Amino acid sequence: MMSAAAAFLLLTAILVEANDNGLALTPPLGWRSWNLFAADVNQTLIEKIMRAMIDRSRSDHAGRPTSLCDLGYCDVGLDDAWQACQSPEAAEGMNYHREDGSPIVNLKRFPDLKGMVDLAHSLNLTAGWYGNNCICQDACRNPEECEKQIEGDVKAIVEFGFDAWKLDGCGGETNLPLFDEYIRKLSSKPILVENCHWGDPGILYSKPDQTLPPSKGCLWNFYRSSYDIGQTYGSMMHNLGSVELFRSQNLSYPGCWAYHRCKPGVRGRFWWCV
Repeated sequence: MMSAAAAFLLLTAILVEANDNGLALTPPLGWRSWNLFAADVNQTLIEKIMRAMIDRSRSDHAGRPTSLCDLGYCDVGLDDAWQACQSPEAAEGMNYHREDGSPIVNLKRFPDLKGMVDLAHSLNLTAGWYGNNCICQDACRNPEECEKQIEGDVKAIVEFGFDAWKLDGCGGETNLPLFDEYIRKLSSKPILVENCHWGDPGILYSKPDQTLPPSKGCLWNFYRSSYDIGQTYGSMMHNLGSVELFRSQNLSYPGCWAYHRCKPGVRGRFWWCV
């Protein structure tokens, strides 16, 4: 009879083979800018955070100098507000995408995104980006326009060298299989993808498709099971419980993790985060 440990390893191997970008075999760990800084971000700030992630000025319980990255938190994610809202370069009706679909970076805030990512890599960190933005969102109006913007965004993440991507549910770029198609086509490395469609059945691809194998039904590595959390105990427990809905359906597993939204009760201090 197969032991429980052997059965788990076999199941994990099957899932890894199916969800084949090979990332997030354990739940991803890292830091992202939104909860603490919201839209008040710039390149200097993010680079300071990167250096702080490897700082060993504090010690663990045994007195050993330890950084956040030593504990596994080695990804630094830039969230919303990197884009140039209402850019004069934007296509008609858009806020931060050009006619060819390429995204427009706010160069006053982020003069050298590639240099910022290169710094992360020099510190043995990974760097995350953010797409389908909520601030000054671009609601592409037809499949052709949306595909052009998705292709442009993927070209940009490849050019800048980011390792991870949070794709929100605010704009018109909700076609995650198309993102996956262009990532596989244009990127020489796998990209860790966070599906931030809030577990909302009204938004396409808000959860894995059980009728398909993971390689087709879960084209991301982790996904939100809830909307933003309010600063109440009830809201916290509601969002925490939303993960159980997916876990109980076997929809949270290595390479495709469900997670709930966590938020600080006091600026920068988390009440709860899973």
